[in-house]
Amino acid sequence: MKPKLIQRVAKLVPYPAKNSTVPALAFAYHFEPTPEQNLELGSLFVAIEVMAREALASQVVDLVIKTIGEHYYNQKFNDEVPVRFEKTVDLLNKQLAELLTSHHGKSIGHIHAVFAILNGENLYLTKTGKAHALLYRGTKTTEISAGLEDGSTIQKSFRNIAEGQLRSGDKLLFATPALLFQFSEKELANLVTDNTPSTCVNKLSASLGTDETASRCGAVIVELADLEKAMAEPLENQIGDA
Repeated sequence: MKPKLIQRVAKLVPYPAKNSTVPALAFAYHFEPTPEQNLELGSLFVAIEVMAREALASQVVDLVIKTIGEHYYNQKFNDEVPVRFEKTVDLLNKQLAELLTSHHGKSIGHIHAVFAILNGENLYLTKTGKAHALLYRGTKTTEISAGLEDGSTIQKSFRNIAEGQLRSGDKLLFATPALLFQFSEKELANLVTDNTPSTCVNKLSASLGTDETASRCGAVIVELADLEKAMAEPLENQIGDA
């Protein structure tokens, strides 16, 4: 019997830069249904950056998160998770296409985004643009979003889907491109693997400071742990992020 996995999650949510010379908005989002909802559909993770003025960029971010949330979690159909995920990607692409061809949408530049569903040990992932999804397993780092780009529409839509299985001890980083401009792959690996998610986010925030680029660094960090082992840990180890 496979161990039940729990998720420890922290988000790096940037503040919009005032008087920025590069109009953009970055955001990080995480949603996990409560046990009472009994959805058995997994958790949602989104890291997104939209190159546009703040109001318009916010509209795109809201569209992405609302479309995923309403369609994936709230639609009353009996599809299995992989099919539900695929249908959500298709609908999101249609919604984005309508927005991007509208009068206001024509002023939107690049969209860099990754979104994923983690259902038990099963991960479903898609991305557009240059967003990142990294898996840290032991001392190995893998860019699990590599190869998901569609060269013809790379900046505008989610075209390809990856899926795979995770295990206890794995850590994930979903991030906007700016984060990997600010930190090397080795620096991020050390920060993610040597710290709990929330401690890692605190260290990233402190290092980024108020630099203008920091406003474009959005990320979600996830650690998977065996539920039984986590329950056996001393309490201080479980809340060591405070």
